[in-house]
Amino acid sequence: MAQPSPKSPREVALLCCGDDGYAMPIIVMLCSASANLSPGWRLRVYLMDGGIAPESRRRMERKIAGFGNVDLEWHGIDRGAFSDLPILRRLNSTIYLRLLMDDILPMDLERIVYLDGDLLVEGDLADLQREDFGDTTLMAVCDYGASIVRSELPLPGIEPAQRQNAPYFNSGVLVINMKPWRQGGVGRAVLDYVRQFKSIVRFPDQDGLNAVLFGKWRQLDLAWNAQVDNLIDPTQLGQTPVDQEIRRRREELLYHPRIQHYAGRKKPWNAGRFKPVRSRFLHYLHASRWLDPADLMRFHLRWLVSTGQLALRELRKKFSAKVSP
Repeated sequence: MAQPSPKSPREVALLCCGDDGYAMPIIVMLCSASANLSPGWRLRVYLMDGGIAPESRRRMERKIAGFGNVDLEWHGIDRGAFSDLPILRRLNSTIYLRLLMDDILPMDLERIVYLDGDLLVEGDLADLQREDFGDTTLMAVCDYGASIVRSELPLPGIEPAQRQNAPYFNSGVLVINMKPWRQGGVGRAVLDYVRQFKSIVRFPDQDGLNAVLFGKWRQLDLAWNAQVDNLIDPTQLGQTPVDQEIRRRREELLYHPRIQHYAGRKKPWNAGRFKPVRSRFLHYLHASRWLDPADLMRFHLRWLVSTGQLALRELRKKFSAKVSP
């Protein structure tokens, strides 16, 4: 059973989840959050471990201790409960871990900020502590690639007129009001929803959260979840009012976000130039000291080689397309 933790008016509770493949990105994310937090504030991080190797865990604990304003609580979670649930091709069952947060969070915790591992925090998370929930369960940012609920997404009990142009949020950044979340059994309800509609959902956990919390969330400013892929290629945007605002604010959201989210397949630690955002990731990778100098050199060398190979493949494809009849 989760035990109460010390309350502090100058503390942000932060939830993150991952497996061994995300150990490095999580550390870089936490480094960025720590670096931009208001003086005198602390982060209390609840890390739901879905398969982080013991050596990676020890390394993460050492690096986090060095940040100076972060307190870490480690919680191992058995992913067997998700064996019958669908997953995205590029992800795995760790996407469901946060839905079991009730099992590990203190009962007296009033709110928590959830962050995906593939992002950077350039703003002050203390500002999210001051956001007013009103009568909602959750605060989030609309999904840049699909800012309204898809017509085929099942919404049991919701009338067609209610769902017309209803907003749809990206679940990479969430501010959660824990009392109504617990009272509504939201985590288990989302798992039940995904099981029921697993042949229909496209983004299983995110679709489930949007369905279960339909009409029970409010929008945060777009800068709190600047989804990079859509900003680099705005042709992916639609024509909704949210899409139009993203276009108007594109330069601000791309270069001066409060949270920069690498949603999608492109990640700044993998091959590809990923302009203009990769430099910010490298800044915090260096600041985190996750890699020693020799490993850091090897990291950059591997990136140069793999990016060169990727560019060569793309050139060959273009050449083949031109010469083909």
